[in-house]
Amino acid sequence: FDNKPMNQPRVYHSYTNMTSDASISSDSNMHMNGMFYGTWDLNATTDAINGITAAQLGAKREAKWNNINININPNISYFSLGWYYNETSKSGVLSNYIQTSEQYPWLMLYTGVDVSNYEKGQVPYKGCGMMSKPPLVYHNITTNYTSYINNFIITFKLSLNYIYPITESASSFYFLNIVSCWTNDGLQCTGDTNKDVTQQVLMETNPNYNQHCNINNKFGCPRYHTFINGTIISRNDSGYPFDAYKEWCIPWECNDYIEGESKCDAYSNPMQQSIMKIAPHDEWKYHGFPYKSGQGWIDTSNSSNNNNTQTQWTLDVGNLLNRLFFACQKPIITKWSTFNIGPEAGIGDWQGYSNKFQWDIENFDVLVPNVN
Repeated sequence: FDNKPMNQPRVYHSYTNMTSDASISSDSNMHMNGMFYGTWDLNATTDAINGITAAQLGAKREAKWNNINININPNISYFSLGWYYNETSKSGVLSNYIQTSEQYPWLMLYTGVDVSNYEKGQVPYKGCGMMSKPPLVYHNITTNYTSYINNFIITFKLSLNYIYPITESASSFYFLNIVSCWTNDGLQCTGDTNKDVTQQVLMETNPNYNQHCNINNKFGCPRYHTFINGTIISRNDSGYPFDAYKEWCIPWECNDYIEGESKCDAYSNPMQQSIMKIAPHDEWKYHGFPYKSGQGWIDTSNSSNNNNTQTQWTLDVGNLLNRLFFACQKPIITKWSTFNIGPEAGIGDWQGYSNKFQWDIENFDVLVPNVN
């Protein structure tokens, strides 16, 4: 792509073990940790990618991120997903890091959950996720129980600890990436990549990311917005909350395309896609999502560019999804099988520096109402 390689990364595995290291922890207890790590630069030596150790990741229970040496060759791409047990909160922590390189200037690293007996990320490959079934959202159904049956909740603690450069406008951080699948005819996906469409809703929390949806580019916004009281407003009407959306594009072969609307790229590994990026806004406050610019992002008031305090989030994802407008024909019941957190780093061309993200996730859970 764009004269750059597109290979899969080389992956290394540091098996889960018990570690005690006085240089990174003031207590002498044994701590459980392990990690996956690797690079897309296949010619890189093992020494070049031995950067952050699993034990160092675990040390953040007592140390700020910037006190831990990020000893990774800046000329290679790198990712790691480490896990350790937080003795204070008595829960596991997933600690993530990614950096781009000149040969690999546009990389993604998402951590989350999938359905075990459905499609992985809504492409026709079986997943091995932790959810037993996909949460459902019932659309255009008005009953006394609609709010209840759509009330599936996602909870997690999130800490964005390091971002470089902090003012980067070409990178995204998806506070939550919510994925489903249906065809342009409103049918459930079957694995036919000529018809299936990946449906993505993403909370974009980078305040520097370009606002493609705005009053001067209405075609980059969803056609309609539904307020919390049920009132529906067109993007052509005054009062439309443009700032609630960052970006919107429709599938390439959408059957109700309006001239001038943004189309997503035709295929997305390997299918068409629909993308809606929402932004922190008062409209989403009702559902527990970030509602102020900078929420779900790093604390820029700290000059050392670290924010080691994890924030607990409880998100009413189902009822938020029920308010969103999707182009083409939408099923009455939609199934949501993948929920991820992470960055799309360095979107576009190489700018002469590595884009870097480090973040922690703890207590990730999906709570689904008991509906018969």
